[in-house]
Formats: sequence, C-alpha cells, structure tokens
Amino acid sequence: RNSLANAVVDKTVCKTWQELPALWESEKPSDTPEEVAVAKRFKERNIWRALMQVDMRSMVGAYAGAIIIVRDGLRLEQPVGEVQGGIEGLVNIIPAWETQLQVAEWDTNPLSETYAEPLMYQFTEFQVGNNQGKPQQMTNIHPSRVLIWSDDGTVNCRSDLEPCYNDLIDAEKIRGAGGEGFWKSSRGALLISAPQGMSYTDVARAMGGTSPEDT
Repeated sequence: RNSLANAVVDKTVCKTWQELPALWESEKPSDTPEEVAVAKRFKERNIWRALMQVDMRSMVGAYAGAIIIVRDGLRLEQPVGEVQGGIEGLVNIIPAWETQLQVAEWDTNPLSETYAEPLMYQFTEFQVGNNQGKPQQMTNIHPSRVLIWSDDGTVNCRSDLEPCYNDLIDAEKIRGAGGEGFWKSSRGALLISAPQGMSYTDVARAMGGTSPEDT
C-alpha cells in the first residue's frame, strides 16, 4: 500500500528477474531433449513468472510460499508421490503470501528428524486483496508440496521492509503534509481592495445587491 515500499519491491524484483533463468544439464547449454522439454514446459505453465511473484511476496512478508502442483494422483495434504509424465507432471506453481500460507501443525517430537519443522501448512484462498463476496477456502498442504521462499528457507525470517517500516511511514506523512501545505499556501486568503472613500454600501450596490440604506 505504501508507494515507496511498492517501488522498492518492484524495482528489486524486476532487476533480479530481468533475465529469466534456465536449467542446463552441463555448464553450458547444449539444447538436449531434456533441456528443451523443461524450457518448453516452464514457458507453457509460466513457471518462472510464478516464481518471480513468490520472490516479490517474500520481500513483503517474512516469507512466501510456492505451492507446487504435480500430477501424482494424491491429495494436497499427502506427501508427494510418483509423478507421472516426467516434466509434463509439473502442472502449476501457486504463489502464496505469508498471511495465506500458515503453519497448521508443527513437529513436536524431539526424537524426530524434522523436529520443530512444519508437518502441515494451511492455505487460505481469497484472504489477500479485495475479494468481497468470495468465500474463503482453507486447504491443508503437505510440506513436500511447498517451497518456502525466505533468507534461510524457513518461516522464521522477517520481512526485508521491516527495518525501514517506520521511515517509510514517516516519509508518507511528510509527502502528504507537503501536498496539503502547498495547497493551503497556494490557495491564499481572499483579499478585496477598493478606492479610498468607498463604503460597504457602494460595494453592495456595485455587485447588484442592496444595502440597509436602500430599504
């Protein structure tokens, strides 16, 4: 919502993604069948653009999520199974804001290899933006289907805008106050001047009005 913050995020993301990445099997592109298939699929499903949106969302919140939709025939709350069709099994990537993708269950078993890590996420559709009249749908998603985008790959980071948040708010206030002050100064006060000796009665008559003397 803050115009300065919006500019910072947009400019940074546009610079980072000014050239789309590519997946190579070796140090140099060789246009192997696999490379061609991956590039084609990513273009068809706008995968790089979706990841760019995830990157943008991660700068606003503490993290963002890339929900990976694959063709494995299993429900989203189940771990990823065998994906059918190779690269064609990658169906879509859904960018999610931090407020849309919350941890629904943590691993609290100290003996577990995933101790203190999420066991399940909850994705809330239509929670961000102007979605009046649209129902909110909550879906549980297994961590194997979610890529957390943050500095360390966890949900325990903080927003890149947090350190400068107060300065952005102050700048917004100054910008607004400057505009209002300029309007008040340029508007000025109403000033009417008249030749010496001219009375209010003469002014009223000159403007087509009446004065007490005329009644």
